Order: sequence, then structure tokens, then C-alpha cells
Amino acid sequence: MKKYVIKYRVLLEEADPLENKEIKIANCMSGVHAQIRLEDYLKKKYINFKKLIVIECKEDYDLNNIFSQFGDIFGGNLDSKKFFGGI
Repeated sequence: MKKYVIKYRVLLEEADPLENKEIKIANCMSGVHAQIRLEDYLKKKYINFKKLIVIECKEDYDLNNIFSQFGDIFGGNLDSKKFFGGI
């Protein structure tokens, strides 16, 4: 499962739109899956929800997570901060 960062805006009935919103959604199979989960959440949160407009949806890459997965594969515990000198 992957984590996605979605930049979006929300159109509401009889209200000003919500602009420049951003959220991270974890445990998704794809970007489309993340967007569907976000829309379902917004429908529950805003009774006057009308439409979700996705501006950008990209996978969130966490270096610590990537290196911990390599550590799991190779039987070690890699720390990206030590590996890259404190990044």
C-alpha cells in the first residue's frame, strides 16, 4: 500500500469553494483509490458537498520508509539520515 499527496479544491452548494487544500492519504492501492477515499471523506464532512476538483495527485515518497524497506530486504537497519549525512 502507498501514501499519496493530493492538492485539491472543493465546490460546495450555496457556499464559497474551499481553495488550496492538501492532504496525505495512506494505505491506497493507486492515486485513483486515494482520490475516491478523499471524496468519500468530504461527502461525510460537508453536508453541502458538490464536487471535488483534484489539482495534483502524487505518490508520497518517504526516504526513511524506503530505506527501512531495504533494511528489511537485506536483513539490516538502514537509516537514511546516517546514509546521506543528516538529510
